[in-house]
Amino acid sequence: MAQLISFFLTGGVVLKFFSYIGKIIFVKGLILPFQFAVLGFVIVTRIAIVSMLFVFAIKIFNSMHELFDKFNNMNIVDSTIYEVPFKLLYNFGFFSALQEHLPLISLCILTYFLVVLSRLTLDTFRLIADELFKIGLLTTN
Repeated sequence: MAQLISFFLTGGVVLKFFSYIGKIIFVKGLILPFQFAVLGFVIVTRIAIVSMLFVFAIKIFNSMHELFDKFNNMNIVDSTIYEVPFKLLYNFGFFSALQEHLPLISLCILTYFLVVLSRLTLDTFRLIADELFKIGLLTTN
């Protein structure tokens, strides 16, 4: 009887079998879905950041065009506190020069956003590769 109890309790074949099954169920049933959820969260977050950057760039570009249109259609009879500084800048040709060089400024802004986007993409791929490596380590025997 003692040999039979020791067969089940001291690391026998049955205990190793149930330990192996428990490990597989734990790894594949609990840890892998969590790893895939983290991976999905990383991807969705990065996509949201990229879309936010594009919306922000478009909003800045449209705001600059609206501002230039507003300065070009400035009313001379306007009696606000900003009348004198804006008239000085307008007469010095600041707004017309800025409007003429807007394509160059837009190119610089677009290049900056492209650099940010490429860095964000590389970081995302690095995180995805790291998570997939962890998943690969968890699923190997």
